[in-house]
Amino acid sequence: MKTLEATDGKKPEVVLTTDEGKELVFDRIILACHSDTSLDMLRAGNITEEEERILSEFEWNRNEVILHADEMVCFRFLVLIIVLALTTTCCS
Repeated sequence: MKTLEATDGKKPEVVLTTDEGKELVFDRIILACHSDTSLDMLRAGNITEEEERILSEFEWNRNEVILHADEMVCFRFLVLIIVLALTTTCCS
């Protein structure tokens, strides 16, 4: 990923390069990932000192995910959330 500076009155552009080498051009992108992953992507291009400084300050945790297909577990969890929401709601 690299940023192309604005030229001839155009807005700056972001160029993403796929694993196959294809370049995709966007006017902006959103990185919906952990800060360390964002840093890795930006460092592969032309990261600014400000981007480096800001993203280096974030802390993050590893997430553990359990994938299952038991619909009753999901249903019970949904019921629990609804019950908790109803019992913790207060009126002023």
